[in-house]
Amino acid sequence: MKPIIIVKRSLWSIKYYIIFCTIFFWLILPILLLIYNIIKSKTEKIELYINKIVIKNGWLTKKEKTIELGLITDIKLLQNEICKKKNYGHLIFGTINLIDYKLKYIIDPQTVILALKSRLL
Repeated sequence: MKPIIIVKRSLWSIKYYIIFCTIFFWLILPILLLIYNIIKSKTEKIELYINKIVIKNGWLTKKEKTIELGLITDIKLLQNEICKKKNYGHLIFGTINLIDYKLKYIIDPQTVILALKSRLL
């Protein structure tokens, strides 16, 4: 027996799905990533002690990394022209055991380098 008529669905039936995906991926996802990066940068602390540097970060899971000042062999500063104008940069600590520690987006890195070099000498 043959059907009287065959009905097919139009692609317009998924328009709400397309609209939702567009809004999510172009508006909501970048906002969520921005909030995540703000929280991540605000929870990172770098503490300078007499004999060590302690890097603490994490919001839900706390992580702590310790660098002994006696192990540091050199300190490098990476700054381009925009970083110099905005007064931030990246610090790289070279150590005796050949592990480089890179600290990104440090505010006023020149002061940090002067304080560290006074401790190293």
